[in-house]
Amino acid sequence: MVETRGGAQIGVLEENMQRVQQQVDDHTGSIERLHLKVDGLEAGVAEIRAMMQEVMKRLPVVEQPSSATEAGGAKSKSGSS
Repeated sequence: MVETRGGAQIGVLEENMQRVQQQVDDHTGSIERLHLKVDGLEAGVAEIRAMMQEVMKRLPVVEQPSSATEAGGAKSKSGSS
């Protein structure tokens, strides 16, 4: 006599459960590897930001012309043409 549950053989159900559990384990491993990669990317981005901040500190400061100077410069250019 073959034991059944809900019309399906217990052995078949157990095999299916083992397959599902294996897939869950595989996916869990994949997710863990993705987390490690994301952590590495975040660390890399933090390093790049720190490097960029250092570079920005070393760059010379260029003063922007004031709005009044720009407006005056535009008038003199248009008057000379």
